[in-house]
Amino acid sequence: MFDGIEMSTPHTGAAQRDRLRALGYLPAILPTMTDIDTWDDARSVVAAIPSSHTGRAVATVAADLRARQSVDT
Repeated sequence: MFDGIEMSTPHTGAAQRDRLRALGYLPAILPTMTDIDTWDDARSVVAAIPSSHTGRAVATVAADLRARQSVDT
C-alpha cells in the first residue's frame, strides 16, 4: 500500500489517502504531527513531549554526545 508513494513531500499525505481509498480503505484524518528527519526535528518533538519514549531516547543520545565531546577535548 506504500509502494510508489513518494515520502516527505507536501503531497505524500494526499497521495497515500488516495491509494488507501483506491484499495477500499476509509482512512481517518488525525492531527498533524512532526516527523523526525534531523536532530533539530527530534529536539523540536521532545520540546513538545519531553516525557515520551522519543524524549528519553533523545536525552540518552544527547548525554552520550556530551560525554564523547568532553573526552575528545
